Amino acid sequence: MKIKGRGKYQIVDNKLIITSDAKTDYFVNPIDGFTINNAAFVYKSIKGDFVSKAKIELKHKSLFDAGVLLAFQDETHWAKACFEKNDDGDICICTVMTNELSDDCSGPIIKQDHVWLQLSRTDNIFAVHYSLDGEIWHMTRLANLNLDEELEVGFESQSPTGQGTIVKFSDYSIEDRTLENPRSGK
Repeated sequence: MKIKGRGKYQIVDNKLIITSDAKTDYFVNPIDGFTINNAAFVYKSIKGDFVSKAKIELKHKSLFDAGVLLAFQDETHWAKACFEKNDDGDICICTVMTNELSDDCSGPIIKQDHVWLQLSRTDNIFAVHYSLDGEIWHMTRLANLNLDEELEVGFESQSPTGQGTIVKFSDYSIEDRTLENPRSGK
């Protein structure tokens, strides 16, 4: 795996721990076009369909602190699934689909300090699923993005308004496979 952005990573006891620096994110503001793409991102290149997933744990100290699954093409094209502190101060599942500008959407509120996320690609369909227990999965986003066949897929730690954050990813994987049903996540 490779890393880009501002931060560092280590693997300890089969957990991927990514520490992001302050003022880091991947976002293209749909209001004014401001672009930032400097968060700590640990990834590998995947060609075609994939399924990435992980159990994500972090202390959400600042607004938009998040642990993220990211499929990245370039500075203005990507899909990400986030376990994030939103504008209201709630901890939720947030999805960001970026095709020139980011389409930012807050989803279900999570009342625990960890969650399982899954980000998958089937052709040009990107699906985001979450689980509270790692067993029962719920779809939170389904989108069609016409991205390149080869993408950088992996795990990200971000702290856009804060002084940095530490995200722990366990049970993490990136599989080169196709879902039978993108809506169900299986």
